[in-house]
Amino acid sequence: MRFDSPEALIAALLDLRAKGEPERACALVRVALSARGYQFADDSWKTFFDPEESFANAMYDCGYALWQLAWSDRDGVEPQAALLAFEASSAAGLDLAGFALAQSLDWVGDPRAEAALRDFVSRHPDWEDPRLFGILGGLIADHYDDEEHMDEALTYLDRVGDSEDIWVCWRALAIAKLGHVEDAVALLQDQVRADDPDALAVLGDIHWWADDVERAQEAYLRAMAVGDARSARSLGNLLHTLGDDAAARQAYEIAAARGDGYATTLLRDPSWELPG
Repeated sequence: MRFDSPEALIAALLDLRAKGEPERACALVRVALSARGYQFADDSWKTFFDPEESFANAMYDCGYALWQLAWSDRDGVEPQAALLAFEASSAAGLDLAGFALAQSLDWVGDPRAEAALRDFVSRHPDWEDPRLFGILGGLIADHYDDEEHMDEALTYLDRVGDSEDIWVCWRALAIAKLGHVEDAVALLQDQVRADDPDALAVLGDIHWWADDVERAQEAYLRAMAVGDARSARSLGNLLHTLGDDAAARQAYEIAAARGDGYATTLLRDPSWELPG
């Protein structure tokens, strides 16, 4: 069984939950997902099918389970169903769902991510999980080029420090966009030597920003060689600006196959006249 839309999947689950038929609901989900090779875990859904559980908590559990099941298949309806579930839970008052929604929007490349993150930060300036601020700082560093936004990005990234390699990468990008390209490249040196995909992808961004197209392509290709999806999308963007749309499409297709939501959406957009 396959659902035509995320709304249809959520609606079916909600209907069976309201009817108090968890066994039918579990069977429905098993059939819907078995073709993808997933192992269904009843424990993931016990809360969702408990009629005594609050709607907000149930929807969060539903979204979390769908997201975990959909991790390797961004082209199906399950990721969007997970986002709907998180959104419903957040609207019902569960703060954790709001964080999950903002984080998930960012991971799938949804353009609503920045607004969702900014809204969540404004309502929870002292949120206990510092990754919230790192994610927003990285998104700002990635999406903008001006000094004001880079200062803002670094302010958020200061909240997470160097606790994870990815924050170092985003810090390097912000530093580069403030005009300190050599310092930024030096900051990534150890990670680049280790073929870290995030560092290589950001290195490509830095070189592209500095108008060194050849080095940018080299960094993106190295990142793609170790399985990175975002670098494939970035290479597609670069090739498109250079006028090589056939090669750009190939890069976007690689990104989409690796789960990049932005590239998937782009390939489906009829306004993009990419060969093939």
